[in-house]
Amino acid sequence: RNADVVLAAVRKDGFALGYADPEMRKCKRIVLMALKGNPTSLVYAAEELRGDRDLVLAAIRADGSVLGYAADWMKEDWDFALASVKANTAALPYVAPALRLNSDFVMAVLRARPHGLATVEEGWRRDKAVVTAAVETSGFALQFADPSLRDDPDIVLAAVQRHPDALSFASERLRGNKEVVLVAVEASPSVLEHATAAMKRDKEVVLAAVRQCGFTLKYAAEPLLADQDVVLAAVRNSPSTLEYAAPSVRDNRMTVSAAVTANPSTLAYASEGLREDKAFLLDVVSKKGEALKCAAEKIRDDKDVVMVAVKDHGAALEFASDRLRSDREVVLTALSSDGCALMHASPDLRAERVVVFAAVAKDGSALAYGSEHLRRDKEFMLLAVALNGLSLQYATPELKADKQVVLRAVRSKAHALEHADSRLKRDREAVLAAVLQDGSALAYALESVRNDDIFMISAVAKQASVLQYAGHGLKSNAEVVLGAIKSDASVMRYAAAVLQDDRDFVLRAIQANVDVYEH
Repeated sequence: RNADVVLAAVRKDGFALGYADPEMRKCKRIVLMALKGNPTSLVYAAEELRGDRDLVLAAIRADGSVLGYAADWMKEDWDFALASVKANTAALPYVAPALRLNSDFVMAVLRARPHGLATVEEGWRRDKAVVTAAVETSGFALQFADPSLRDDPDIVLAAVQRHPDALSFASERLRGNKEVVLVAVEASPSVLEHATAAMKRDKEVVLAAVRQCGFTLKYAAEPLLADQDVVLAAVRNSPSTLEYAAPSVRDNRMTVSAAVTANPSTLAYASEGLREDKAFLLDVVSKKGEALKCAAEKIRDDKDVVMVAVKDHGAALEFASDRLRSDREVVLTALSSDGCALMHASPDLRAERVVVFAAVAKDGSALAYGSEHLRRDKEFMLLAVALNGLSLQYATPELKADKQVVLRAVRSKAHALEHADSRLKRDREAVLAAVLQDGSALAYALESVRNDDIFMISAVAKQASVLQYAGHGLKSNAEVVLGAIKSDASVMRYAAAVLQDDRDFVLRAIQANVDVYEH
C-alpha cells in the first residue's frame, strides 16, 4: 500500500504491479512505471486505467498484445482500434472480431500499415481487393498474400510497380513472366536476381537490366555472358563487369577496348592474349596510358608501348619495367606529361640535372623527388627556382635562408616567400620583390614588415592592392592609404573604419583620386 515501495518494485519489474494493493493499481504514475518495463503488466491495472486512451496506446506501441488487456470498448471502437493497429500492427489480432471481419476497417488498416496483411484474418489474404490495397501502399506486403494471389498478374504487377524487389515474393510462374519481369527490371535492374532461369536467358530482359546497371550481368545465364551485345552494354555502363564475361568476350578487342577506355584497370580482366598483344595495347594506352598497369610483363618492358603510355599519362611510368624507368628518353617523355612522374624514375635519373629540370619546369613540386644532392646545390637551385619559384619549398634550410636564391624564387613565383627562412620574410628587398609580383604575397611577410611605414609607403606606391595585407596600424595611417589611393581608388575599401568615417580624410582622398567616391 506504500506508493514509494510499489514504485521501487515496478521500476525493477512491471509485473510486481500484480502484488500491489488495489488502490495502488489505480495510480496512473505507478501503472505508467510498470508499463515502461513490462507493457503487458496492464493486465494488473485498475479497470479505469485499462480504459485510459493515452496510457493504453503508449503501451501498445511497445507491445501490440497489450490491446488484449485493454477495456472492451477500446477493442470495439473503430477509431481507437485503428489507432492501435497504426501504432503496432501486432495489435490487430486483439481487435474485436466484428472489426477484423469488416472490409472497410481492414482496408483502412492496410492503407496505413500494409504489412498488417501478415496479421489479418486468413480470408482477407485471399481477397484481391484487400491485397491490392496493401501492395499498392507497399509492394513488400506481397509476401503475406495467399499463394494464389502471389500468382495473380494484376496483384504482382501492382506490387513490383510500387517496389520492384517485391518480385522475389511472386510465384515462380510470374517470376518467369516477361511482362512482369521487364516492369520490375526497368524500375530496379538488380531484381533480375529474383527472375527465373528462363528470364535470365532472355536477351531482351538482361539487356534492360545491364543497360541500367552493368553489374547485373552477374545474374545473366551463361550463354548471355558470351553474347557480344549484352556484355558490351554492360561494360559501357559499368566497365569492371567485364570480369563476369565469358572468356571469348574477354578476348574481343572491341569489348575490351570499350571497357578499358572507360576504366583502365579493367584491362586486368582481358584475356592473357590481349594483355600481351602489342598492336592492341599500343592503341589502348594511347587513350588510357594508365592501362599499362594491367598489361603483361613483357609489354611493360616494351619501349614502344611504354613511350606511348607515358606520353598520354606520365604517372604510368610507375608500371614500366625497371629497365625502362632507367631510360632517359622514356622518363623525359613521362615528365613532359606529368612533372611528378619523376618519383617513378630510377635513382640515377632523379640525380640528373637535365631530368630534374624537365620535371620542375612542368611542376615545381616535382623537386621533392629529385636527389638530395641536387637540392643542396646552390647553382642548381638558382636555375630550378627560376623555372618555378615554388620549388624553393624543397630546398635545404641553408638555401631557404640564401637571399640570392629566395630573390630568384619570389621573382618567379611571389608565393615562394612562404617557404623562405623567417629572416628573409622580414627582409624588405625580398618581401618587396615578392609583393611586386603579387600583392597577396605580403601575407607571408612577418608582422614587423607589414607594420613598417616606410616599407609600406614604398610598396603601395608600386602595388596599391598591397594595402589589404598591411597591418591594422598602417591601414589607419592616412599617408600610407593616400599613397595607395592615388594609383587605385578601389583600395579605399581596405582603409581602417576610422579613416573611412573621417570627413577631412575622405575629401583629401577624393582630391587624390576622384574615383574614390564610389568606394
